[in-house]
Amino acid sequence: MKFGAIVVVVLVLSAVAAHFLLGDPGYVAITFRGYLVEMSVPVLIGIAVLLILIVWLIRRIIQAPRLIGEAAGRYRSGRAGIKLTRGMIEVAEGNFARGEKLLARAASTSDAPLFNYLQAARAAHLQGKDERRDEWLKLAYEQAPEAANAVLLTQAEFQLDREQYEQALATLRRIEENSKDHSHALALLARLYFKLGDWPSLAQVLPRLEK
Repeated sequence: MKFGAIVVVVLVLSAVAAHFLLGDPGYVAITFRGYLVEMSVPVLIGIAVLLILIVWLIRRIIQAPRLIGEAAGRYRSGRAGIKLTRGMIEVAEGNFARGEKLLARAASTSDAPLFNYLQAARAAHLQGKDERRDEWLKLAYEQAPEAANAVLLTQAEFQLDREQYEQALATLRRIEENSKDHSHALALLARLYFKLGDWPSLAQVLPRLEK
């Protein structure tokens, strides 16, 4: 709508200008370092319009690589989002292998692949593929070291589920080093001590968990 209004205004102004210029095209003389250039006003206007068009085209050519890159990035992000959604649906429906594959593919083109890797790790865990699960968790940590606690907590939950108690204890102690009195880590630690029947250690954790 806005563009159409601009076109109408330009056409009206052009018609008015043409009416006056045809009656009296005017005369322009330009001197520069001894050179004299003479032309009519319509020719001067035509040259000015041509120069503006040339500048506009040059600007668009310079911007083209960036614009193409941005468009390609939006396309890849859109495709990654679709694969992520499909992967989550497959995992939720119990198709763990296919879900893992889709989540992994989406991670390669995602702007924030952490979630993809964590969910791929979950899909691998549900298939009993612990080595592949740990590889996804490693990639998640490498992609987002600032989310170390999230990765370690996920790993500890998987290890508890597999009854890998020694590994889970080592993982939770790493979280203690990073963030002392982390509530979820303490809850997992209490659960671990309960399963091990380590009542003295559990007694030490419970007051911290209550706080």
